Amino acid sequence: MADRIEVPPTGPCAVAALADGEPVLVVDPVADVALLVLAGRTADTGSVGRMIRMTCGFLCAAMPATTVRRLRIPMSPVDERGEDDGTRFGISVDAVGTGTGISAGARATTFRALADPGSRPESIVRPGHVMTVQVADGARGRVAHAVELVRRAGMEPVAAYGHLVSSSDPRRLAGVEEALFVARTARLATSRVPAGIEPVIAGRSVLTVMDTAHARAGQPRRTGLGGDPRAAPSRAHRPGLSRRVVERSLTGTAERDRSHRRTMPDPSPVDRVP
Repeated sequence: MADRIEVPPTGPCAVAALADGEPVLVVDPVADVALLVLAGRTADTGSVGRMIRMTCGFLCAAMPATTVRRLRIPMSPVDERGEDDGTRFGISVDAVGTGTGISAGARATTFRALADPGSRPESIVRPGHVMTVQVADGARGRVAHAVELVRRAGMEPVAAYGHLVSSSDPRRLAGVEEALFVARTARLATSRVPAGIEPVIAGRSVLTVMDTAHARAGQPRRTGLGGDPRAAPSRAHRPGLSRRVVERSLTGTAERDRSHRRTMPDPSPVDRVP
């Protein structure tokens, strides 16, 4: 599957960031919004707490239909959004044993449970505090793009996400221009939804990825465990989360990615926005 994917030379940075447990921004120039995205498998108290602070706090878990069926998550009986992007809301869920389920630590546990291929329907309770989103094969748009990025990172394709809120006007969502400013100041890798909204089809997707991760080179990982006793395992114990995954699944190598981060100049506004 991975060897048929075309990724620009700057592409590995966003995927590598997800593999390292870092959040990334997925910007949608058509809708003029951005998602803060985290691989569900790597969610911990610190990273989810950060997502809550930077978004409206309404966090979702997007996943393929196969995962929805395996966990027996019912779909919402009503969908009046009028969107035809191949996504559909399911009911909200919590992981078993998370108490009220609303805290950052509880929601991190739920994201990890959803991203665990060993989880069963009994591993979650319904309803809960994490909204599920089913992403069908052939789906398009920013949510499907986020799921595909997580898949490229070598993990179970469950993407935790929330919409970035404007810091200057919390009554509205941040647009692409503000999202790119946030990416640079917060040192986040950024991936752009293809301008043509090409469909994301299993095994034949084409990701258009733009990179701001070079600004993160040499920076320590910012997501902490926050004392959560059920926090995510360390990177050394996360199977498949090293840069070797990126090296195998993308054109080019992880070494070239690191070299690119060191040498690439700051993108101009023209470079960053199509």
